[in-house]
Amino acid sequence: MVHDKHGNPVTNLKQEDFVLKDEGKSQQIKLFVNSEAEVSGSASSAQPPNIFSNRRGRGAGTTPAVAIVLFDVLNTRVADQVAAKEQLLAYLGTIHRDDRVALYVLGRDLVVLHDFTDDAAHLAHTLENLHVRIPSELQSSLEIPLPGGPGFPGDLDHLADESNRRTARVNEFESSERARLTISAMQSIANHVAFIPGRKSLVWLSSSFPFALNPVSIPPPPRSRSIGLIAPAASPVLFADEIRSAVRAVNQAGLAIYPVDSGGMSVRGITSSSGEFETMDLLAGGTGGVAYRNTNDLTRAVQQAVDDGRVSYTLGFYPQADSWDGKFHSISVAVKRPGIEIRCAKDYLAANDAASSSAERIQQRIGSALLSPLDSTVIGMRAGIEAVDRPAPGNVRVVLQIEPADLTLMESGGHWTGSIEYVLMEQKADGTPLQTTNEELSIDLTKERHDAILQRGFLLTRYLRPSPDGYRLRAVVLDHPTGNLGSVSIPLDGVIKH
Repeated sequence: MVHDKHGNPVTNLKQEDFVLKDEGKSQQIKLFVNSEAEVSGSASSAQPPNIFSNRRGRGAGTTPAVAIVLFDVLNTRVADQVAAKEQLLAYLGTIHRDDRVALYVLGRDLVVLHDFTDDAAHLAHTLENLHVRIPSELQSSLEIPLPGGPGFPGDLDHLADESNRRTARVNEFESSERARLTISAMQSIANHVAFIPGRKSLVWLSSSFPFALNPVSIPPPPRSRSIGLIAPAASPVLFADEIRSAVRAVNQAGLAIYPVDSGGMSVRGITSSSGEFETMDLLAGGTGGVAYRNTNDLTRAVQQAVDDGRVSYTLGFYPQADSWDGKFHSISVAVKRPGIEIRCAKDYLAANDAASSSAERIQQRIGSALLSPLDSTVIGMRAGIEAVDRPAPGNVRVVLQIEPADLTLMESGGHWTGSIEYVLMEQKADGTPLQTTNEELSIDLTKERHDAILQRGFLLTRYLRPSPDGYRLRAVVLDHPTGNLGSVSIPLDGVIKH
């Protein structure tokens, strides 16, 4: 984001106006995009029957004014939920016709109340039907049954110590579980909007941020350094891999985070702790967003997030080969003009997500993508499905078309090689898995086959027999060299009879 001294966006900058530095060293800008100049046309694109894409309506015609409002009930007190809901309903009456706003809810699961739309009335109707809930994960466990019976000491000091130990263990588990769910949701959202051009904004309404971002040294993979999670009574290295992956996904997606302390909206005025304020500031400052705390002006926060996306610049450079050291690198951007204010990401993680993740962690990421309500758009995918009678009656044929430009194919001696993994999971309507097919594929292409795939995409065809209560298929493709993945949902109701 680039503003003048009056806060107005600067729209006429060129590549040569920018200076970009990595760890204080000037870098040659290899990618330059002015989103306002690039975006035009319609924001939707219809797919043929029984063809499904994870990038539908997300091409060059998508407006840059894109914002996701994340209503975080997992980490928010009931009183704060009520106040935030009222403020959010007030904001929905101010949506501009060309804005695209999505409304998600984070509880035990990430729920899509409404994906991107400019229909304020429909958004408001959906939100009005959302009922506040008591986040059990926030409740102090003060009524834990204490051990008793023969031989158990009955003095009050011992009982108090035992109660404190048990409460600490439960609180540690609850904090860790909330942090895990929150980090996973952040990564799912970043992967979902990765293909949308330009800058995207995530307005995160919460009265509690269950983790702290803090670089710490841990026993690393070779030549790496990790990011740790600090939670009450928890290990400082908890979820290092998860945070690393989430930070990388947010950076790659161009997602700016606008944390809003919903505690400042309630009459009680209960606000977050100083540590959580620090987390808010780091999330906002590190991604080019703005943190809002001790305020009841939610409309201003969401509107700024949307307005910030109307005009943005994307800069890219190629780090030196020896720069991929697994550490956070500071980056700075300046403009060769006086009176200019820039808001952008302050650092990036110089690490290959696949190289620094264990096989177990990779499978966890695939599992999360399979169960997520959001499609990951990092790898472009289209899926076609039709009922067939082979190899047996009652089967369906599924064809996955993968965008080859999103796969890592290395050329050597006239051959292009790579490695991918794909998974197909049939699910019930509630997401319960029914059957799963997965396979790892080693790719070895001649020039002729490589050129053909560039034209028609990388195709995978599989046959399966759906279960009687099958509702959808989830397809995930993972590129092993980078750890990037794409996912798409394939409804079954159009091809099978229940």
